[in-house]
Amino acid sequence: RTRREGAVLAVLVFDTAIVVAQAGQTGLNQMYVQIANRIQRQVGAVNVVGRYYEGCFVTLVETLHSSSWMRTLGLRVASNLRQPIDVVALNGEVLRVKADIGVGVVHLRSDDANVDTLLHNAERMAQAARGQARVDAADAVAQVCLEIAA
Repeated sequence: RTRREGAVLAVLVFDTAIVVAQAGQTGLNQMYVQIANRIQRQVGAVNVVGRYYEGCFVTLVETLHSSSWMRTLGLRVASNLRQPIDVVALNGEVLRVKADIGVGVVHLRSDDANVDTLLHNAERMAQAARGQARVDAADAVAQVCLEIAA
């Protein structure tokens, strides 16, 4: 890792059972591929997007241009991912689904960046949010992001 400051961007996908009911597991996998492609277009080719576990995508943004750019990046990614996604259902019909997502961006300073701890906290947050309603899940995402940043 270089001395430049970066960020970790995490995208959590909630309520995947709805997509599975409409389009099956294949449709869910198609949605995941399209989500990863959309994230990749927003963060750039040099910042690799990976699926950390089922429904969680993580990318390490190597260079931040400014602190306001980090907020803009999160909003751009969230806006792009909330657009409808076309998937093919089990019967061959093309369906439009919307992913229920949460986006978090954490600033990594060069002096105290510990990505392993960050990913562990993100996993803990996602596990806590899985059984909650959508509004409660968003609150849980925000709470853990604040804990990580502190």
